[in-house]
Amino acid sequence: MNLISLHGGLMGLGFLCMVVAIIIARFYKKKDWWFKVHRGLNVAAPILAVAGIITAIVMVTPAYGVQLPLAHHIIGLITLVLLIAQPVLGFSMVKSKDKDKKAQLRKMHRILGWVTPVMYLVAIIAVEIAVGG
Repeated sequence: MNLISLHGGLMGLGFLCMVVAIIIARFYKKKDWWFKVHRGLNVAAPILAVAGIITAIVMVTPAYGVQLPLAHHIIGLITLVLLIAQPVLGFSMVKSKDKDKKAQLRKMHRILGWVTPVMYLVAIIAVEIAVGG
């Protein structure tokens, strides 16, 4: 397997974990297992994405050195920050004792739960445009 396939595979698995976590939170809350699976997937998604980014850096740096940022890089970095913020907000929400703070954290968690996958897709589209996909 070459590094570009590994990068795409890791990023794709991260995206899949995130989307499945959203689907579970939306449609399976009445199941006893929903929260554990949702939480696990929201932890796995950024771990896979970080591994994918490390793979991309290893792949690109020796051949091209440090690159000027492309739209794919910038959007991908923003998406990674959002992807990491998601479980942090979720864990903070669960641990919070303050009802108002908990409500604010829940609102942000839900908003980012919809913004992050859109950003992920924009990053994918940006690389397709850059390479003439």
